[in-house]
Amino acid sequence: PSGAGLCSSWDKALIADVARAIAREAQAAEVGIVLGPAVNIKRSPLCGRNFEYYSEDPYLAGEMAVSYVDALQGEGVGASVKHFAVNNQETARMTVDARVSDRALREIYLYPFEQAVTRAQPRTVMGSYNRINGEYACQNSWLLDKVLRGEWGFEGAVVSDWGAVDDRVRSLEAGLELQMPGDAGDGARSIVRAVESGALDEGFLDHYTTSDVTLYYLRHPIQLLGLFEVGVRNAFFTRTDYSGNYEQSSGMPARAKALFLSIWSTFKERSAPQTAASLLLLVVAFLFFRRKADEKLESGKEAASVYTMLSVLLFAAVTVELMTVVILSGDSLLLRQSFLMGCLIDLLAIMACTEGLHRLKIIETDGQ
Repeated sequence: PSGAGLCSSWDKALIADVARAIAREAQAAEVGIVLGPAVNIKRSPLCGRNFEYYSEDPYLAGEMAVSYVDALQGEGVGASVKHFAVNNQETARMTVDARVSDRALREIYLYPFEQAVTRAQPRTVMGSYNRINGEYACQNSWLLDKVLRGEWGFEGAVVSDWGAVDDRVRSLEAGLELQMPGDAGDGARSIVRAVESGALDEGFLDHYTTSDVTLYYLRHPIQLLGLFEVGVRNAFFTRTDYSGNYEQSSGMPARAKALFLSIWSTFKERSAPQTAASLLLLVVAFLFFRRKADEKLESGKEAASVYTMLSVLLFAAVTVELMTVVILSGDSLLLRQSFLMGCLIDLLAIMACTEGLHRLKIIETDGQ
């Protein structure tokens, strides 16, 4: 359904279910960010994007946007809340100068964006085509830097609507990281010239380049479990259409398919005590088999290699379990999206590799 249709349901649970379904489709298509939701206010009945915009009521639009972004990003796919801001008419939509008082801006036109940002922290916000009180939205430092980041605490990246950047240097200074689509390098060359001439502080490049790298790489591990689940589903099933319907693939036995999906579903839905008990059991088993491997190695017995391989497998299981706990345990999107999260997962992976190499060295020493 369109955004207008979904929002007319007044059902936050329903729009969350739709967002999760869209996220699964996005993962199957290897799409990391979905360009939505669109939360501009329906000001004119002639606006060509009204079908996509949620509501003429800022409160309703804000509540539905929060549910959509939370659910979408909970599946590991980023949201792009758009079109920021005051993009509410079709006449001269790309160039119009929307003259709006501060009170009307904050109580009506910015309110849905504020709710989505402060309560759901979307991965990106998309800047609009139009001017706002004399300045293009994509190079409006009051809008992007003072309000969005300064007052609302936005931590993601600002991207432009397609072709909405008027001046790449001024947009970068205002806080827009990503220009969409590409412009054959003209924007990048203008930034280089501005830095070389001293017109642009190189610190802007350092800050916003780091933001882009964080967006596309450091936050990628958050999506591993979701991508794994989608990959398995696509291996077991053939997608019949884009409504999310699947049928069993010809080469996969139905019993094996049902068993795996049952195990995976149980794995994701465990309670905190069950997860803690599972992790403790894995750690104890790992320590036991590692000790046995060392004892067998010292005594020169051939069984050392068997215990060694078991300890490596158990260490890998402990690592996967810790990653799963960290990714799935908290309700905080900030936790799951943070740079710290990427570092922690990288550290666990390094630990797993180190333990594996250590065990393999023992096997080699044992002559196996």
